[in-house]
Amino acid sequence: MNLKHDVAENKYQQYRDRALEQARRNLPIQIRDKVKFRNIDNEALLIAKVWESSPLRKELP
Repeated sequence: MNLKHDVAENKYQQYRDRALEQARRNLPIQIRDKVKFRNIDNEALLIAKVWESSPLRKELP
């Protein structure tokens, strides 16, 4: 990678980290320890796909 790419990647990773922390802080305190936010990667996409098709999933109003 070149230097400009590294600088941009670091900048946007800081944005992602701050967004995840803000999302965690905005959760109701009762579920804050039960919900885990992290970066979107292939594993997270697979988990989301499995959850979408899960019979245990409920639609929210």
